[in-house]
Amino acid sequence: MRIDEHVRVAAIVRNSQGDLLAVRHGAAEAAFWTCPGGLLNVGESLSYALRRNVTFETGLQIRIGNVACLGEVTIARTGRRRIEVYFYADVTNRSAEDATAGRRIAKWLPLAQAQQDFLPSVVLAAIQNNLHGEYLVNMTDEQWALPAPRTGSRRIFR
Repeated sequence: MRIDEHVRVAAIVRNSQGDLLAVRHGAAEAAFWTCPGGLLNVGESLSYALRRNVTFETGLQIRIGNVACLGEVTIARTGRRRIEVYFYADVTNRSAEDATAGRRIAKWLPLAQAQQDFLPSVVLAAIQNNLHGEYLVNMTDEQWALPAPRTGSRRIFR
């Protein structure tokens, strides 16, 4: 199946203690934690791709909620741009403590640890500010940030 390199989806999942579900990406020195998710296959819906990627990476099944934030990312090493869509989600298939059955290293990160080890930081801002699609996020590789809200702008999703 061909991959659409222009769209990535990810899930913001928290357990009952408020910890954030995270998967490890990258090699040893360049490794970082991020939300489970991945690229769409050509012809897939956002929700199908999100469920597929989260299950692949963590072994968990999810119920997808509202859009938290979205943004356009420029990948520095290739110059390519892609859209990233972050959804809130809940685990539905088993104890939310078991995130080890997938193909990646996954764990629940306390928010204090996530402040240091998690990318993109916009996800933490979305959680802290209880965002629901109000912001268009401008992101460049590892330096992702929320712009100031535009006065009088309408919401992107609802």
